[in-house]
Amino acid sequence: MNKRSNIAPIAIFFAVMLVIHFLSSLLFNLFPFPIKPTIVHIPVIIASIIYGPRVGVTLGFLMGLLSLTVNTITILPTSYLFSPFVPNGNIYSAMIAILPRILIGLTPYLVYKLLKNRTGLIIAGALGSLTNT
Repeated sequence: MNKRSNIAPIAIFFAVMLVIHFLSSLLFNLFPFPIKPTIVHIPVIIASIIYGPRVGVTLGFLMGLLSLTVNTITILPTSYLFSPFVPNGNIYSAMIAILPRILIGLTPYLVYKLLKNRTGLIIAGALGSLTNT
């Protein structure tokens, strides 16, 4: 069997995630919002549906690492929830940062495969976003 590599789509989607994160953090740092919303999970959901669970889970893991890194570097009152390297953080903080993001890459794929229609795409996207929340 000829098995293709998914390195290029993963790299492209991860680059898109980094750009979205950078631009959204610039925008939300201009305004003093107590909560910083994100749309970084959207490329993870799209890649999961298009390329399958392996790519989705990989991008979800990378999103979790991004969250862990950002919360380690930028100390906010809630950083201890996502980074074990800040005061009051522990190993569970890393699990909170990474495991739910991995599920963002798995859930939409499974929902779409279960329904296999246009409504399934909408429900998969909505459940992927809810998984992020």
